[in-house]
Amino acid sequence: MEIHAVTASVDLGDAGMALDLAEQIDTSELSSERRSRLLLDKARAYTQRRQVGEAVAVLLEAEELAPEQISPHPLARQAIRDLMQISRRAPIDLQGLAQRATVA
Repeated sequence: MEIHAVTASVDLGDAGMALDLAEQIDTSELSSERRSRLLLDKARAYTQRRQVGEAVAVLLEAEELAPEQISPHPLARQAIRDLMQISRRAPIDLQGLAQRATVA
């Protein structure tokens, strides 16, 4: 249920709460897909806070765990688009994510 609370917090725009909740979740027993989804929600929260470096790092970690959960996912694609707009000069890693998600 904690994972759903993270998602709900991000959806409601409460990035701080989402990040706090996410840090309390023991992910050791989660499948790579569920961990990837949790990381996507963390990335969305960092994006809401305009923390580009943190968001990109978490998206890369999620992509490594389950690439099929990131590039085609509408929420991931939106977060990547938002990060590209926020960034004055998009980091190379973000440019790569954008290309793989075909949002560049």
